[in-house]
Amino acid sequence: MSGLLGSLTAKFDDLRAALNLPSPGKFEELHRKAQFVFTTHHMFDGLKVDIGKGMSPTFQVNHAFHLGSQAQPNSYTFGAVVAEDAQNMMHGMIETDGSLTGRMSYGLTKALTAKANIQFSTEQDQAMLQAEADYAGRDYAANVKVVNPSPVDATGIVVASYLQSVTPKLALGVEAVLQRPIPGIEDAGMSFAARYTLPRFHLDALPAMSPQDIVPEQPTADPVLTATYQSAGALHLTYVHPVSSKVELASEAQMVVTPRGREGVGAVAAKYEFRQSTFRTQIDTNGRVSSVLEQRMGPMAFLLAGEIDHVKGAARFGFGLHMEI
Repeated sequence: MSGLLGSLTAKFDDLRAALNLPSPGKFEELHRKAQFVFTTHHMFDGLKVDIGKGMSPTFQVNHAFHLGSQAQPNSYTFGAVVAEDAQNMMHGMIETDGSLTGRMSYGLTKALTAKANIQFSTEQDQAMLQAEADYAGRDYAANVKVVNPSPVDATGIVVASYLQSVTPKLALGVEAVLQRPIPGIEDAGMSFAARYTLPRFHLDALPAMSPQDIVPEQPTADPVLTATYQSAGALHLTYVHPVSSKVELASEAQMVVTPRGREGVGAVAAKYEFRQSTFRTQIDTNGRVSSVLEQRMGPMAFLLAGEIDHVKGAARFGFGLHMEI
């Protein structure tokens, strides 16, 4: 019986290898390509200064100042990173309010990585412990994480996800969340995801502007459409369209079904990569328009960020400096 089972398993592995399916990446990073285009994760206000210094090839320290922000108080953060490779690293940060954050990643095998996040704060009930395990197969990825586990009263959060490449263009995934914040109260939810890679878009030659035709740089990546749906009724859609090797367009739609009805917001964005600068701009259906410009000059980078909310009549602006010494 064991011999038959082993033979079937070997044949199944050979069949999967013959399909030559690509690695789908991580479930939690399904929308990452769109996040790189949108300004949401790059926007800031006030003055932001980051100074990094490499003490050795594997050790770096960082000083970060954030002043004059409308959303948060003035702060200073000191950080240190020890990284041997992508799998093995330690990162710690301490802020002026006394909060301490630490992250650790250790590769148990080439495919299996153990991670831990720890956070301590001077505020009550703000401490956090998260442990997780990442497994990256040839054509699938699995992740299990626990947040603030307490064996004494069996409380905490457990999250498990699985993402599988079904075809060279299509990947499907599922995520389950079980929450037990206090004894006697439980909540569970499911999320489903799909990502489809479309055929690459090719630009035609521009009309002749000189004795030789001007041929634009072709895109180096494929368009990607991603959808995630939560059992609570939330739908998240993103689409990334590389126009050329330097220009990317992205669109996003988020919809939630509530007892009061349906609520949603949409946004479109563009990212331009110049020789020594990157420009991002975004507009959404709530009337917010934002842009972020990063200008690189050797070991330094200057950042300008601005956002205008036409509905609320509010605006915020930021200036940043990043320096490696």
